[in-house]
Amino acid sequence: MTNHLAENFAIRAIEAQPADYLKAVWSDTWRVFGWNRAVFPNSSTYNEYLFSRHPLGIPTWARAHLGTWTSYPAAYIQGNPYTHVVQPFAGWIKGYERHTYLPGTLYGVILLIGLGGLVLAWRRWGGEALLPWGISLALIVIPAATAEFDYRYVLVAVPYACLAAVIAFAPGTSGGRWASRAWSRLARRPSPATTSVTSPRTAPSGSAQ
Repeated sequence: MTNHLAENFAIRAIEAQPADYLKAVWSDTWRVFGWNRAVFPNSSTYNEYLFSRHPLGIPTWARAHLGTWTSYPAAYIQGNPYTHVVQPFAGWIKGYERHTYLPGTLYGVILLIGLGGLVLAWRRWGGEALLPWGISLALIVIPAATAEFDYRYVLVAVPYACLAAVIAFAPGTSGGRWASRAWSRLARRPSPATTSVTSPRTAPSGSAQ
């Protein structure tokens, strides 16, 4: 019943304000391509995806008195719902996630590379790269259109974008042939270091006295 009411409200809101809805979808989709990671939608949600020194506590909204269980997670798994932080592995992962990640801007560049290959293969409707490229795009647009931006959706979208970029310019494809021709022209271009230098004109010998 609650889901039905929420769905009905969402449909009415979109029909009443379609421009605002499209603006919200665009804003959340564009957020994917930011260079720096943003704390979104709030710190408590963002921190749930970060490795910490101690297990996260049970949220207050999940606490309940269900017989011998004191929370919904505990009742769901019929046991202790807390995770365990094991060192030194947790420390390694924490250092990795702090310094090693793909900025959203680079993900956008990968998408553009794949799109370029699709354009070159327009006679074949983008070729084999169309499916993974479309999946990658859908994984960032559909959440923005139905829920909201979240980094967990971007995480699974990146491999599909990389796969599409590689397939689009693989040997034997339109993109591959274009890349081969471009590389050949670049290789034949003379380098400034190899151009000959004209020697200065020398004065004629045996000049009259």
